[in-house]
Order: sequence, then structure tokens, then C-alpha cells
Amino acid sequence: MDVMSTFLRAIRAGAIHIRHGAILLAHYGRLGATFDVCSKVIVDVLRDEGMINKNGELVVSVLTQALEEVRGYLLLCVALGLTLVVRFRLTLLC
Repeated sequence: MDVMSTFLRAIRAGAIHIRHGAILLAHYGRLGATFDVCSKVIVDVLRDEGMINKNGELVVSVLTQALEEVRGYLLLCVALGLTLVVRFRLTLLC
């Protein structure tokens, strides 16, 4: 969590571009409550960027990137799940 808090501070300060926070949004809900609370910093920065700085295109870009990451994880989980099921069934048959 130390690395994540440093990363989030750098994003909030503007030292790291907000688009790099998309990977954190992609893991929201998967790594526990503490991670989710920290991830809300990204949402706050995106809200400020969209509403105060009138940069809606950046907000859409970051959210689209996060959703694409989630889709990749889901496809990987499905592929791994199918592989495990096939291996399990083959083990039962042999």
C-alpha cells in the first residue's frame, strides 16, 4: 500500500499523468476495501479534471482504458477457467 499511496500522491500533485491511474480503476472491487478507498482518489482527480478543468475527453479516455483492462482480465479468467475445467475433466476420465 505504500507504493500505491505514493503513486496516488504523485497523480494528485500532477507529477504523474492521470491516464496512468486507469490500471488502478481496473482493479477496483478485486483487491479489498483498503485498495478501493485508495482508488477513489483517482475518481476525485478525474472529477476535478472533467468538471473544473473542462477536460471531459481525458476522463472518457481514462475510463475507456480502465474498462478495456477489465475486459482483458475477464477474458483471461474465462480462458483459465475453461482450461482448468478441461484439465479436471480429463483427469477424471483417465
